[in-house]
Amino acid sequence: MADPYQDKLYTVFQPIVSADPNRLGCEALVRWHHPEYGSINPEIIVTVAEESGLGQRLGAWILQQVHQALNTEWQSINTHIDVAVNLSDSFFNESLIADVISIFAKHPEQRKQLIFEITETMTLDDMGRLSLLMNQLRDVGIRIALDDFGTGWSSMAVLNHLSFDKVKIDRSFVHWDGKHATAASARRYHLPHGAST
Repeated sequence: MADPYQDKLYTVFQPIVSADPNRLGCEALVRWHHPEYGSINPEIIVTVAEESGLGQRLGAWILQQVHQALNTEWQSINTHIDVAVNLSDSFFNESLIADVISIFAKHPEQRKQLIFEITETMTLDDMGRLSLLMNQLRDVGIRIALDDFGTGWSSMAVLNHLSFDKVKIDRSFVHWDGKHATAASARRYHLPHGAST
């Protein structure tokens, strides 16, 4: 990550369909092509980075790739693009805001195009601290999404205590095959006012 010319680690941008015809969306995903083992599972990449103490550094590197894409190949249309970034446990901390401000120092207006995704498990340790961090990120223009909603036991409690700009519902939560009663119960849940799926 320190070498700007390295080509083993890279990002891809997965398109996200938007209901707004004037907006484009994508999700920044990290990839690693190992010279011996080929393509490495992204979950392994994040796990190795976390266990090696490099989670925060990896997160900052991904944000740098997003900034670079917005201001190079997407420059002519960059004001119409929203970019989602998954945050690992170690990257979602008090230094995150400083990293964002530093990386987007020359284009602070682009912070409004970022959507940071956190998982439900990240909300379980200290909900008060998480709420504070979310508010600080919003103060600099960043939106927050809850990823994989419905996979944890405390899903509804999380929505009751925290305010999200977007909720990504896990496919297993809404899948219906006529056999599983839990899927039917999902129809009775209502998202908080203002949240989108």
